Amino acid sequence: MINPDTSFPAETVESYEAGFKSNLGSALVLNAAVFDQTFKDFQLNTFTGISFVVASIPEVTTTGVDLDFVYRTPFEGLTLNGGVTYAVTQYGDFTPGPGIGPRLPGSRLSYAPLWSTSWAAAYETDLGSEMKLRASLSGRYTSRYNTGSNLDPLKDQPPITLWNGRVAVGKADDRWAVELFAQNLTNERFYQVVVDQPLQSGTYAAFLLGAPHTWGVTLRTEF
Repeated sequence: MINPDTSFPAETVESYEAGFKSNLGSALVLNAAVFDQTFKDFQLNTFTGISFVVASIPEVTTTGVDLDFVYRTPFEGLTLNGGVTYAVTQYGDFTPGPGIGPRLPGSRLSYAPLWSTSWAAAYETDLGSEMKLRASLSGRYTSRYNTGSNLDPLKDQPPITLWNGRVAVGKADDRWAVELFAQNLTNERFYQVVVDQPLQSGTYAAFLLGAPHTWGVTLRTEF
């Protein structure tokens, strides 16, 4: 007989954070924070290949450090910014019940890289005749993480670095601009999520690769 009760316990979190925000002169903004979170009855949403199942995990913890900065360089018009996060995430020790993978107790959460960083450089300069040039280059890095709710090693995503770029020329008063942009400049191939296929034993399905190398042109105008 099918149990008509599809409810599950409420998820609660006890969270602590301490940090600082600073302006070191007019050129550098530096922020930092440490955080610690403990989740009770963490609601884990799993796609089994047939249906979605929500299971309650007794305890999940997240502890880490987050840093970010903005640097207005001595080179006129050039600004650098970036950030890094180090996060230790872990399922507590428990006995897995129905719908919960046996690898979870004591392991790192899925979609939770130990390290993640981002960075960007932006440049702006006058071209004369009331015209302006803007250019930017940005990127992000994530260390290895698992894309599956059951932490199957075959669902691991290796470390990945992505780059994006943009160049724009337009009026100094922003009335109009033409932008050339490119995403995923190095055409990195990576999985967004990998799931089991129980009706085809030994196979997997994936929401395939993130956006491939993409470029285009945008025309912006203000009225």
